[in-house]
Formats: sequence, C-alpha cells, structure tokens
Amino acid sequence: MTVSKDVGISLLSQEGKRPEEAVVVLPQKLMLNQEPVADCARYDKLLQEARHVA
Repeated sequence: MTVSKDVGISLLSQEGKRPEEAVVVLPQKLMLNQEPVADCARYDKLLQEARHVA
C-alpha cells in the first residue's frame, strides 16, 4: 500500500490531537435510576427459549 506525501504529512500533523468531547445534557426523565446489570444466565435462557420456539 502506498500513501501519498500529503496524506502522510496530514496524518503526522494530527498525531496527538484529540477532538473535544461533546457535552450532552440529558433531561432528568432520561436519567437511569438503577444501573443495568449484565445477567448472562438470563441471556442464555432467552436464547434457549428462542431456539425452542424457532
């Protein structure tokens, strides 16, 4: 793969620069009251039920 000189210079000039993170303000009604919890056993059970129905 060949990269042009202009592309190389552009990539090197951007090194270390990070775009500013956007600040998102959510309305209170969209805030989580309880953090989600991963429940792999429940997911496995749902997959088994889906296979049984299909």
